[in-house]
Amino acid sequence: MICETTIRYRADISAGALKVPESRAIADLLLRTVDEQGWRRAITSENVLQTRTVATAIRLARLVKARLTLMDSELWKMI
Repeated sequence: MICETTIRYRADISAGALKVPESRAIADLLLRTVDEQGWRRAITSENVLQTRTVATAIRLARLVKARLTLMDSELWKMI
């Protein structure tokens, strides 16, 4: 009997560039344990990711945060 294991992954996490400057900004927010309101303010109002539009900032923040939350805080410090 063959046992099939379903592996679920998000293609956007593994696709695309590394996004080093953006990863540094997001890692900083994660290390400071910014609350939801502070997160939204940093991404949309302060434009910490230096994007042209709010929609791009939100999409990019979601992508990078999803990548970084797979790691622990010790690795965030290295970023």
